[in-house]
Amino acid sequence: MATWRSGVLERIHTLANEGKVRLTVKALAEVRALGFGLGASDVVDVLMTLSAADCSGRLRSSVSSEWL
Repeated sequence: MATWRSGVLERIHTLANEGKVRLTVKALAEVRALGFGLGASDVVDVLMTLSAADCSGRLRSSVSSEWL
């Protein structure tokens, strides 16, 4: 695993576990637009379980076509 990736994952896990993740209105709209009934707490749950295998590179939003 790339050194930067492990550091980023560690920081994400720490912030999620400490409850220090905040979603912008736009980010929450993107999550809701997926149509799975997810909310902010679901996003935090996902962040806490991310692994290096979940990294799929750069993606475009299916809602706004912006790079994520």
